[in-house]
Amino acid sequence: MNVKEIVEAYFAFINSGEWDKWAGLFDNDAVVDDMANISKGKDAIKKSVDTIQQALPEFKNYLRELVVEENKAIAICEIKATTRNNTPLVSKGANYYEIKNGKINYMASFHDSAHFKLVPRL
Repeated sequence: MNVKEIVEAYFAFINSGEWDKWAGLFDNDAVVDDMANISKGKDAIKKSVDTIQQALPEFKNYLRELVVEENKAIAICEIKATTRNNTPLVSKGANYYEIKNGKINYMASFHDSAHFKLVPRL
């Protein structure tokens, strides 16, 4: 897969609930900085899925715009989710990706953190 296809698959796998395939897009030593956490390595990235699923049982992340340059990409996206206590959450933001050897090696997520204050703590 090229960079564009990897990022498009990232969103497709989230929205279809195919979290194992989503995790398979990451390099074994990948780093994910999601504003609240920094996950290092595929095992830590996989564990982050459990946190998302527990805090936000309904979670979608929609790709709105994608810019690719060489091995890097920026995706403008919109999260639509529901918390455990049925509070709707909508947050627009951006993800930055660095791809190496056909895998996501680094990713950073930037969203309006005010929306995430609605999420009950685990």
